[in-house]
Amino acid sequence: MPEMLDDQILSVRGLTKHFPIKSGFFRRVSGAVRAVDGVDFTIGAGKTLGLVGESGCGKTTAGRVISRAMHATGGQILFRGRKGVVDLAPLTKAELVEHRRDIQMIFQDPYSSLNPRMTVLDIISEPLENFGHTRKECEKRSGELLEMVGLDPRFLRRFPHSFSGGQRQRIGIARALALNPAMVIADEPVSALDVSVQAQVLNLLLDLQKELNLTYLFISHDLSVVRYICNKVAVMYVGRLVELSETDQLFSRPRHPYTSTLLSAVPEPDPHRPWEFGALSGEVADPAVEHPGCPFAPRCQFATEKCNTERPPLVDVSEADEAEHFAACHYAHEIQLNGVD
Repeated sequence: MPEMLDDQILSVRGLTKHFPIKSGFFRRVSGAVRAVDGVDFTIGAGKTLGLVGESGCGKTTAGRVISRAMHATGGQILFRGRKGVVDLAPLTKAELVEHRRDIQMIFQDPYSSLNPRMTVLDIISEPLENFGHTRKECEKRSGELLEMVGLDPRFLRRFPHSFSGGQRQRIGIARALALNPAMVIADEPVSALDVSVQAQVLNLLLDLQKELNLTYLFISHDLSVVRYICNKVAVMYVGRLVELSETDQLFSRPRHPYTSTLLSAVPEPDPHRPWEFGALSGEVADPAVEHPGCPFAPRCQFATEKCNTERPPLVDVSEADEAEHFAACHYAHEIQLNGVD
């Protein structure tokens, strides 16, 4: 088993997920959609990594593969749980059972992620019952979890339709915490909620992280939310990581043109400040076509012939006074990009 640092809980190495394209009368495989194409990152225990990018970049697919809701096409998913360090990628469904309690998910839509035919007690108890807890133990634990997420334990007998979106998401969080996981993958957990409720749920996640020493993989397209809750940020584009850095460093001094464009799209709450959005020209690269160079090159104002023919590796581009800062750009040291204050 490859080694991990003692302070790391997850190490993703060369992770790929390709969906086959079938065509013709006999439905033969004629290609593949490279939804996740060679992703590498680590997350320290008790930390939060934000995985960001525009719709279709592969961030949700990466989260589902890491949780093993989907099989990986290739790569390693090294995870430190109760059984020590294990590579989740090659494990069978039966072998995964003991590791399910250590890594849980919070889903994007609080309406469709809860079974409308089950009470809150049944929803939170389901993972507990799967691991042998008695009904009495499940009811006690479920009440404790509801209190932990800011809901009244008397709600246990109610059905999901009687709750607001924010309350439903709190129930989803309680379910994710039922088995005392070490890591939670939060897939756009506040994007379906009102702005005022978003702040409450984000603060709840931060409080739970501090109280339970949780590790988060936080998937989002909202950079304002990511800046508030994440220690590090990884930026994806067409299945590949293009930048990875500590949050403050990435926002103040991005090193990849795509990251700079994403940051320019974040509106500032200042009515007197003009909004300068660097709109991108061209189309997003087709993940079904393998690009020999940088997939962002057709939309990049700094692109040269080298960008079209050579794939830039994700390398450390930090300077002497900076923390580690990785970028996949041939000219990361030469171009000057705008960040945000």
